[in-house]
Amino acid sequence: MSARFRPLAVISATEVLVWGERGTLEVYDAAFKRSRTVAALGQAPHHLAVDRERVVWLADGQAWVAPLRAGGQARRVGPISGENVDRMALAGQDIVWSAPRVSVPAGL
Repeated sequence: MSARFRPLAVISATEVLVWGERGTLEVYDAAFKRSRTVAALGQAPHHLAVDRERVVWLADGQAWVAPLRAGGQARRVGPISGENVDRMALAGQDIVWSAPRVSVPAGL
């Protein structure tokens, strides 16, 4: 894989979701040694989840989803405040996330 890509998540035995230097999410296929653009973003995502068919990420307080295989546009699917997210996952057709741990002072 070229140094112009930063790996983000494994999709399959030969495919990796990468952040491209042009500000794009791309699927890099190691078997064919080429990539295809999934979505163009203003900045690299901080929270991201992927399955074999789609990727979801947070940007500007919104969750966005884009297909990995069939092509198509990224679409906004709802508000999620990034500061309230520790981890994200895809569960069937749902996006699930956990909130950051909160430290509780001793004696409470």
